[in-house]
Amino acid sequence: MEWIGTLRYVDLGAGQWVLEQEEGGEMPLVGAVPAHLRDHEVVVQGRRVDALGFGRSMQRSIEVRDIRPA
Repeated sequence: MEWIGTLRYVDLGAGQWVLEQEEGGEMPLVGAVPAHLRDHEVVVQGRRVDALGFGRSMQRSIEVRDIRPA
Protein backbone atom coordinates (compact mmCIF):
# COMPACT_ATOMS: atom_id res chain seq x y z
CA MET A 1 0.00 0.00 0.00
CA GLU A 2 1.01 3.61 -0.40
CA TRP A 3 0.34 6.71 1.70
CA ILE A 4 1.15 10.39 1.11
CA GLY A 5 1.60 12.96 3.84
CA THR A 6 4.06 15.08 5.80
CA LEU A 7 6.76 13.29 7.76
CA ARG A 8 6.91 14.49 11.38
CA TYR A 9 8.92 13.48 14.42
CA VAL A 10 6.97 13.53 17.68
CA ASP A 11 9.30 13.95 20.64
CA LEU A 12 7.31 12.10 23.31
CA GLY A 13 9.04 9.47 25.41
CA ALA A 14 11.46 7.64 23.13
CA GLY A 15 10.12 9.58 20.13
CA GLN A 16 8.09 8.41 17.14
CA TRP A 17 8.05 9.10 13.41
CA VAL A 18 4.53 9.74 12.11
CA LEU A 19 2.94 10.43 8.76
CA GLU A 20 0.62 13.43 9.08
CA GLN A 21 -2.14 12.96 6.53
CA GLU A 22 -3.97 15.73 4.64
CA GLU A 23 -7.38 14.42 5.69
CA GLY A 24 -6.26 14.62 9.32
CA GLY A 25 -4.72 12.23 11.76
CA GLU A 26 -1.29 10.76 12.16
CA MET A 27 -0.10 7.25 11.33
CA PRO A 28 2.88 6.01 13.39
CA LEU A 29 5.73 4.60 11.31
CA VAL A 30 7.71 1.46 12.14
CA GLY A 31 11.09 0.82 10.51
CA ALA A 32 13.86 2.87 8.96
CA VAL A 33 12.95 6.52 8.34
CA PRO A 34 15.48 8.92 6.78
CA ALA A 35 15.75 11.92 9.14
CA HIS A 36 16.60 14.33 6.30
CA LEU A 37 12.98 14.03 5.06
CA ARG A 38 11.59 15.44 8.34
CA ASP A 39 8.82 18.02 7.72
CA HIS A 40 8.71 17.17 3.99
CA GLU A 41 5.84 15.71 1.99
CA VAL A 42 6.65 12.06 1.35
CA VAL A 43 5.29 8.89 -0.20
CA VAL A 44 5.47 5.87 2.10
CA GLN A 45 5.15 2.32 0.81
CA GLY A 46 4.52 -0.45 3.27
CA ARG A 47 1.80 -2.34 5.08
CA ARG A 48 -0.50 -1.75 8.04
CA VAL A 49 0.52 -3.56 11.22
CA ASP A 50 -0.37 -3.56 14.90
CA ALA A 51 2.59 -2.10 16.78
CA LEU A 52 3.42 -0.33 20.01
CA GLY A 53 2.63 3.37 19.74
CA PHE A 54 2.49 6.31 22.11
CA GLY A 55 1.94 5.31 25.70
CA ARG A 56 3.08 1.77 24.79
CA SER A 57 -0.42 0.88 23.61
CA MET A 58 -1.14 -1.16 20.49
CA GLN A 59 -2.29 0.87 17.49
CA ARG A 60 -2.36 0.58 13.72
CA SER A 61 0.97 1.65 12.25
CA ILE A 62 2.70 1.60 8.89
CA GLU A 63 5.62 -0.80 8.54
CA VAL A 64 7.86 1.17 6.17
CA ARG A 65 9.20 -0.64 3.11
CA ASP A 66 10.21 2.50 1.19
CA ILE A 67 9.95 6.24 1.78
CA ARG A 68 10.73 9.00 -0.74
CA PRO A 69 9.93 12.67 -1.38
CA ALA A 70 6.53 13.27 -2.97
